[in-house]
Amino acid sequence: MYAVVVWAALAVVPVGSTAWAQDEPAAPVIAAPPAGDQPPVETAVLRGEAGRFTVADAVMLGLAALSLGIFFGARLWRLPRHSNRPEAFPPVVGVALYIAIYLAAILGALFIAPAFVSESFDAADPAFQDSVIVQACAYLLQCLVAIVFFVLVLRAATQSTEQRSRLWVAGMLGGAALLLTWPVSQAVAAAAGFVQTLLTDEPIRILAHETLREMLERPADGWFFAQAVLVIVFAPVLEEVLYRGIFQETLRRLGLGAWPAILGTSIFFAAMHWTVVEIHALVSLAVLSIGFGWIYEKTGRLTAPIVMHALFNAGNLGIAMLASQTTSAAALLP
Repeated sequence: MYAVVVWAALAVVPVGSTAWAQDEPAAPVIAAPPAGDQPPVETAVLRGEAGRFTVADAVMLGLAALSLGIFFGARLWRLPRHSNRPEAFPPVVGVALYIAIYLAAILGALFIAPAFVSESFDAADPAFQDSVIVQACAYLLQCLVAIVFFVLVLRAATQSTEQRSRLWVAGMLGGAALLLTWPVSQAVAAAAGFVQTLLTDEPIRILAHETLREMLERPADGWFFAQAVLVIVFAPVLEEVLYRGIFQETLRRLGLGAWPAILGTSIFFAAMHWTVVEIHALVSLAVLSIGFGWIYEKTGRLTAPIVMHALFNAGNLGIAMLASQTTSAAALLP
């Protein structure tokens, strides 16, 4: 969401940019940190091969089948006909909050970030630290809108008698929901990648998110950890406020049922990530978003999808780092 907003703003005023918001040919899959004077090693392990499923894909498909069996067998898909959340704001306020959180990102990137980026800042090819600064400034102003959102929600909750999950229970259920959703999401990504390679005869990048690739191409310094905090903490909170707390909630208040609202939100969620992920991963993101929306409706708490989203981002980063280090170490063997 941040990348799309900043990309749109920079199309008009070229003040700042992010490396992951550029529509240009991407760099090789991922480069492990070079050892000594050795050049970066391309991690072929993380690159798919056209028309071929791996053992990992087969395992993930099996886990996905198990997850779907549990989901439908236990009738977990059943959701309340009416929202079990107190009405924190009418639809018109929801639209206003939605617009405000986007404008906040634009204002932060265009008017606050320039005061902190380096003097050598180049919008066409920004340094990693400048990209982190731009993103942090956008998130900073978005947090102000998020605070307004939470004030409205808390005020409505104190006046409501609706029965919802406790906060800690919702957080645990968010983690459990990820265990069900992640295999399905990964299996869909593998299937979509398989189809894509058959149609294009080109390998796909398993590391489908530009931010992950950029993080793994640099040492684990302070800027790396700053970006990790933005990815694991701020992005899940702000995106869930935007997509589940505002967008999905507004659709529900307009009269849509739970599943139509979840599906509509998820399609939009995936579409808004088109600048930062590979094409085959957009379908996977939509499936993941369905999981976010489902657990939100199931628990009535935004805590659940926030925890689920944060664990997903942390897990992806951890797996990518482990794979990168493993490949880098293998390259040093005689």
